[in-house]
Amino acid sequence: MSWHGWVTLLVVADTVYVLARDLLTPGEAFAGFSNPAPITVAALYVLTRAVEKTGALQPVVNATLGEGRGLRASLARLLLPSAAASGFLNNTPIVTMLVPQEGYIGANGA
Repeated sequence: MSWHGWVTLLVVADTVYVLARDLLTPGEAFAGFSNPAPITVAALYVLTRAVEKTGALQPVVNATLGEGRGLRASLARLLLPSAAASGFLNNTPIVTMLVPQEGYIGANGA
């Protein structure tokens, strides 16, 4: 490992040590697990993967992004639906549903 890696590990270890020793009590450290937001985000990723695997949104994605028009055209066509939806919905599910899945944009060099 290069010296960059060792410096990074040292900084991370020191940060964890200082936070654990002086700044956080055990109750504060585990308080984040009682917040429903991280569990909601995790559930959204599970649902997004399920929707991707079933292909349930594939017709919507194809209609929104089109086919073979290039990256800029696809991003422009994605702007209006995502902007309209974000006015009424939480942004996290919008991002997880509308971000192109692996290989969708760029697989054909667009």
